[in-house]
Amino acid sequence: MKTVTFTITDGNHMSYRDIEVLLAKMNGVERALIDVNDGDLKVEFNEDAIETIKIKQEIERRGFHIDIKE
Repeated sequence: MKTVTFTITDGNHMSYRDIEVLLAKMNGVERALIDVNDGDLKVEFNEDAIETIKIKQEIERRGFHIDIKE
């Protein structure tokens, strides 16, 4: 398992829940939690099933701007 933190630079509390639900349905994603105070999204996933860039692309495809937090 790998955990990556993303930063969502736009969105609101309602859309955050939508992102968590979207990611929970993706093959390979075990857990997705957003800190509503700072917009940090922590995603725990199986690297053999999905790549970090695919997670980022899927969120951006839904209209959100997201950065990988180093």
